[in-house]
Amino acid sequence: MPVEEVAHPARPVLRTAEEKRYRTQLRSAAKAPPNFAGHLRVAEWGCGACCVRFAVLDLRSGEVFLPPFSLACGSADPSDPVRGRVAIDYRPDSTLLVATGTRDEGNVSGVYAYRWDGTALVLQEVIREALLAPRREDVEAALQRYSGLMARMDHEAIAALFEEDGVMAGGGPEPIRGREAILAHLRSFVAFHVESNELTSDAVALDGTVAHQRGTYHQRVRLPDGKVVETHGSFVAEWRFDTDGVWRIARMETAARR
Repeated sequence: MPVEEVAHPARPVLRTAEEKRYRTQLRSAAKAPPNFAGHLRVAEWGCGACCVRFAVLDLRSGEVFLPPFSLACGSADPSDPVRGRVAIDYRPDSTLLVATGTRDEGNVSGVYAYRWDGTALVLQEVIREALLAPRREDVEAALQRYSGLMARMDHEAIAALFEEDGVMAGGGPEPIRGREAILAHLRSFVAFHVESNELTSDAVALDGTVAHQRGTYHQRVRLPDGKVVETHGSFVAEWRFDTDGVWRIARMETAARR
């Protein structure tokens, strides 16, 4: 595939809230020459300790493709086929992209070959993959991911961290049951701005593919009228380790302290 010289790269077209969140990284990458599939640019940036987020930019049209996953290091576990490596490999004259690591900080680690089909990355082959054993530190990491999503009020991503029959309790007189109901509940707070959100784990009890966790939380929120309020209290969470290697919330219950 010939590599094009894009004399006047298009400004990235940012449509979704997540694309706009990464506008600095995307706009900076759009100023560089193609490094993937002829006229595309792969942009990479860190998302935490040993974590990589990336996007594909069309330098001619400005279109942005943001994969629905980040990549994180695996572990030192002998069963990990990549043994802690995280990488994205691609070439300017090829439509092949190879992702190495664990996707979305889950417990499935591997090497994945994707092919750019003109609009998206399509998985072509799982070169190596292994389901790692559930670990307490992965539950801790999942909690911090949940906390970060709450701070950004990424409604869809928060709801996706719950099981289909997951329960959110403590924010009202009745528990909210089911992923769709949780999503609708979160969307009702669209006019609220979370200035900070901290979740601290005090203990994790691991029982096979189920984990019970307790800890404390502290949140600072700007209300629609501009008033800023702070709440703090305790939480109890039940997590389930799903077959795709991701810890998801079966029940999250908070209790505010007065």
